[in-house]
Amino acid sequence: MKAGNAPDVFNIEYPQLPDFVSQGAVQDISSLVDDSLKGKYLPQAAELTALGGRTWALPLDVAPQTFFYRKDLFQKAGITVPRTWDEFRGAAKKLKTAQPETRIATFFPDDPTTFEAMAWQNGARWFTAGDDAWKVNLKGPETGKAADYWQKMVDDDLVQVQPSFSQQWTASLQKGETAGYLGASWGAGVLKANLGSAPGMDGNWAVAAMPTWDGQPASGMLGGTTFAVSKDSKKARAAVEFATWATTTPEGMKARIDSGTSSSYPAATALLPRRQEGVRHQVLRRAGHLRPLRRGRRVDQARLDLGTGHGRDQRLPEGLLRQGRQARPARSRTPSPPRSRRPWTSSRTAG
Repeated sequence: MKAGNAPDVFNIEYPQLPDFVSQGAVQDISSLVDDSLKGKYLPQAAELTALGGRTWALPLDVAPQTFFYRKDLFQKAGITVPRTWDEFRGAAKKLKTAQPETRIATFFPDDPTTFEAMAWQNGARWFTAGDDAWKVNLKGPETGKAADYWQKMVDDDLVQVQPSFSQQWTASLQKGETAGYLGASWGAGVLKANLGSAPGMDGNWAVAAMPTWDGQPASGMLGGTTFAVSKDSKKARAAVEFATWATTTPEGMKARIDSGTSSSYPAATALLPRRQEGVRHQVLRRAGHLRPLRRGRRVDQARLDLGTGHGRDQRLPEGLLRQGRQARPARSRTPSPPRSRRPWTSSRTAG
């Protein structure tokens, strides 16, 4: 961004979008995004791309929390998939008794985003926008309840405590020392990449909704990606046309998925019934994202060529995509924190 050669359109995850907007690194695309286009996306996703009543990006995918588990290990211990966190704790005790070296899941001490999603699921709102400053609340009862629960799980040795996505974590999954993964819908791609060739893995993993406090569906979000237009782009209209094709058409989603090992939950509601056409690893309707949320601002990028008609024929034009370098706005001294929204409940999600 500082060098002035940023790509026309690039990916930003939802938590980082406010930072890019506050630093003037992306364009306001409100005039290029009408109500009919907004209506193609899940309302939660569209809400996360709006700031100050203006639209700054188009949603690509969303990342509801998801529980992946080993069917064979659950069956061997005689436990069923838990629907509530109380049931999850009971299942963890039963599993530990039946298989002393195995734990039901892992708590990641190095990844605050995972715990943030747990608190979010319980209704916590860590950051809200005030008139001229962020309002921060990390000590609410919703966060306290989630923190007390996980502290007790750790203290009672009912979960593994390992760095996220580390060799230690992967080895515990491969050896059957960890029977589940509390992640997000993109986690199918993570498991495939780490365990795809390991013996005894094929066909033994299943996916379920994340346990909740009262048994009613609710989810925080753990990641999710948008397409934004860089501040210096002279091709904003073409950039939005490309982003529309990439986020709302089966061909666009398939092109994205085919670039690597992934699972996907598109933000465009029309793609949900047909998501299997472009997904290598299906994990139910609650599943999907292309990569884990990482610290920093690593983005996938594409430059646009004018006159390609890419938004009209729904095919990826020859030579349209060219990999760019990482785009980063200049760091501010007080970066904006991610916005916290309401939990994703069954009444607000597709399927």
